[in-house]
Amino acid sequence: MEPLPPYCKKKYFRTILSIGKAVYRQQRFAKKNLNPILSKNSEKWGEDLPKAIHFRFFHYSGIIAGFFGETVCALHNEKPDRLIRQSLMLTGACSPLFDSFFDEYHHKESRLEHLLAAPATFSAKDIHEDLSQQLYVQLCSLQPFERMEDYLRRLFTAQLVDDNNLVTKPDFETAHNLCAEKGGLGALVFRSAIPFPFAEGEEEALYAFGVFVQYVDDLFDLQTDILQKHYSPLSFCNDWKEVEKIVEEQYNHAVKLVKEIKLPQKGLDGFLCRAQLYYKMSQQYLLHLKKVCPNGVKQVVDVKKEEVDFNPSWRLIYKLY
Repeated sequence: MEPLPPYCKKKYFRTILSIGKAVYRQQRFAKKNLNPILSKNSEKWGEDLPKAIHFRFFHYSGIIAGFFGETVCALHNEKPDRLIRQSLMLTGACSPLFDSFFDEYHHKESRLEHLLAAPATFSAKDIHEDLSQQLYVQLCSLQPFERMEDYLRRLFTAQLVDDNNLVTKPDFETAHNLCAEKGGLGALVFRSAIPFPFAEGEEEALYAFGVFVQYVDDLFDLQTDILQKHYSPLSFCNDWKEVEKIVEEQYNHAVKLVKEIKLPQKGLDGFLCRAQLYYKMSQQYLLHLKKVCPNGVKQVVDVKKEEVDFNPSWRLIYKLY
């Protein structure tokens, strides 16, 4: 594993506290600002968002936006202000809504293309499209997002390919490339919502960090992906050593690139401490999977979902440092 600043362990609890506070504040901010919009749209259309989308709506606008925003701000040695919170909240809220153009609602690509190209003149057909339009218009009004639309379009292209993979099984390389695009571009979409100028080397490093995060997410979704024949790169593995090696390689690559960003060392160290925490959480989950599925990766389909689900103990993660 790539060596990190020695004080990462010493500042472990401070980092946990910082992330916890950031996520809590972002969740409160998101609920306060988004719940009235949801209520108004539910009354207008006479229906609510599907539960699955509703859960992701607040998960991305609160938890994901809080963690990523705090981490990127640490990289730039800054603290998130109201504009950053609002930008991240709207970006996070739009993410599952845009995803559902491909999933739950199966709209044609042209509908999403129209929304991105001309959000003000887009004519919504249901509550899902209405919310997508309202929130994206709000997001575009905050500040000029020079890179976000390009990242979004590339991300949606990857999403279309991912949907096709539910029908045609890819090889490992194709699955990895798709995983990289989804994770890397997803991270850059969130990064583009933060108004700090990109530092030299930051785009490449955050893309790599997003790839690593996507691999960890795929690890947590491994049982579901295999059962649904959704071919993530990890679903091609046979034993846990392969999984561990792949995740560690992605983490080490991201750390290497983050260290090369042209920013003050204090910011780089702050980012790396937070990245290491996420990596340690994946290690702890791998230990859990090895215990419940000692015969290898494919055994995850033979155990109960409750056995695979895992809430990491921060105290146990600390022991891994």
